[in-house]
Amino acid sequence: DAGVNAAISWAVKGLVDKENTPRVIKQLEAVKGATPAEVEKFLNKKSDKDKLELSWEMLPTEALNNVRVWEILLDAGQVPLGALIRQLRRLTKIGVLKPLGKYTKLVVDRLNDEEELKRARIHPLNVLNAKRAYQGVKIEGSDYWARTTGGNEGIPEVVSALEEAFYKSFKFVEPANKRTLIGIDCSASMTQGIAGTSLTAMEASSALAMTTIRTEPQTHVVGFSGRGSAAPLRITKTDNLDSAIRKVNSFNWGATDCAAPILYASKNNLEVDTFLVYTDNETYAGSIHPFEALNQYRKATGIDARLIVVGMTSGGFTIADKDDAGMLDIAGFDTATPKIIAEFSRGSF
Repeated sequence: DAGVNAAISWAVKGLVDKENTPRVIKQLEAVKGATPAEVEKFLNKKSDKDKLELSWEMLPTEALNNVRVWEILLDAGQVPLGALIRQLRRLTKIGVLKPLGKYTKLVVDRLNDEEELKRARIHPLNVLNAKRAYQGVKIEGSDYWARTTGGNEGIPEVVSALEEAFYKSFKFVEPANKRTLIGIDCSASMTQGIAGTSLTAMEASSALAMTTIRTEPQTHVVGFSGRGSAAPLRITKTDNLDSAIRKVNSFNWGATDCAAPILYASKNNLEVDTFLVYTDNETYAGSIHPFEALNQYRKATGIDARLIVVGMTSGGFTIADKDDAGMLDIAGFDTATPKIIAEFSRGSF
């Protein structure tokens, strides 16, 4: 195939065959090393005559700080929704997004589009992390805004759209359809931040819990601390994230005992298929080890319950019995976590 041969020739030798080289490579070569003004001129020319095949990642770094370059890319639909969400801070800082602006409306409309959220497979945690990061952005060129808000709250329309996208994206998380008891660590260390995100362990736990609560048909949420202490947090499908965080934050904070949710279920005769425990880097401090508590629960109820412990700021820990396929440790925080949890809960692995 002449096009494939030309692409390989370019990749290996840097040669461009004017007749057979794919258009995307020709466009890439045309903007390589170009100034922002030259990139803008090129994009305007190409968008008028040919289909623009360059994605935003292919442009020189300097060009990505140019307002007009981004406007052309947004008009041409060259910025996928996931990338757009990650670039909101940049777009606001350099002035592409402004209160009541044309491109602000374009962004808000895309964030409100349930079909696009579904196609892009946007996960609630990606949106939440973007929202938390975005609320710390300064709006370029608005002295009045900076004086009245401190310049660190983002554009209200965008913040609101991210909030709505967070809740809408729950619809696209596939449930495990298991009776699930969620235990959220309510120890003081949960206020520490998670590396690589704008979230604390408490906020991330609440968001992950909300994902399960809004997607699974049967859930019960408890807060737990030390000495086997656990009590209902009364978080329901009608709660928003802020109210869920308030309920977690109002719990009687103490040490950490990851067996507490299982002991709570045993004491209250609850029928649970999956125990889901969220903590930071503290995973055990009690009179009985969590896997021993789980085995006792299984024997007493006859339910082959599963246990998932998520240590979101942990570099490594061991709670699960390595010989028990019904126990899972997850060390570290990632937006793929809810999918792994659901698949393990339903017994997919």
